[in-house]
Amino acid sequence: MEYKFPTLDKDLVEWYRKNNLLKVSHFIICEKSKDTNKILSSKFGGKIPLLNSSKKEVPKCPRCKEYLELLVQLYIPQLPTKDSFPKSLQNSLMVFLYCTECMETFDEHLVSLIYSKEEDLKNLIYVENPKQNKKIQENFFSKFIEKELPPSEDDIRQKVPEGLNDKQRNEFYTKLEDFLFNFRDVKCFLGGNPQYDQGDSNPGDDYTFIINLADDKFFSMMWGDAGKAQIFMKEKGNGEFEFKLPWTCG
Repeated sequence: MEYKFPTLDKDLVEWYRKNNLLKVSHFIICEKSKDTNKILSSKFGGKIPLLNSSKKEVPKCPRCKEYLELLVQLYIPQLPTKDSFPKSLQNSLMVFLYCTECMETFDEHLVSLIYSKEEDLKNLIYVENPKQNKKIQENFFSKFIEKELPPSEDDIRQKVPEGLNDKQRNEFYTKLEDFLFNFRDVKCFLGGNPQYDQGDSNPGDDYTFIINLADDKFFSMMWGDAGKAQIFMKEKGNGEFEFKLPWTCG
């Protein structure tokens, strides 16, 4: 099946390539899995992998007391961005749970579960989420489409072309906006340049961008009115990691 992506204007491509600002992102294509009990996989939503030795209880939001939902799970060995993760995580299953009722930003109500030990990976079981009216449908990653992305217009790290008058600058951003905000089918991607929606929400240069999330054919969660969310990661030392989930909405 063909998926529709807009074409980046040639003069923009030339300028961004000259300034080394284009980065490859891997857009996520999903399909219904024949084996929905395959735990070592990457997916959105659905059943939650927990250790067989644990109480096997789905965590609840500390504020609203609703069950958290599986936002996304990433089986790192199967990802095209595997090498961007620290070596200690490159054989891991990373699971992110989120309160889809409170929809907090940054690290509030985002729970990360990281399974790295071989023994743990063998002793995981899927637990059904008892939450009613789930917002995130289960969809398994099946393949990735590579696309070069420029920085978001709201990215404060973006360089602006010099020597442009107001009209030229407006035309430049209009072309860029047409490209960035008109993906028709697939909007979730791994790596590259995060895409914001009215405001740079990058938590800092010491964080690594992991995934961009937006409502599309495969991901059913929406932040506000067609907003976007990202997950960023920072290595704290001693084998510990910190994760942030900011989101912005136009």
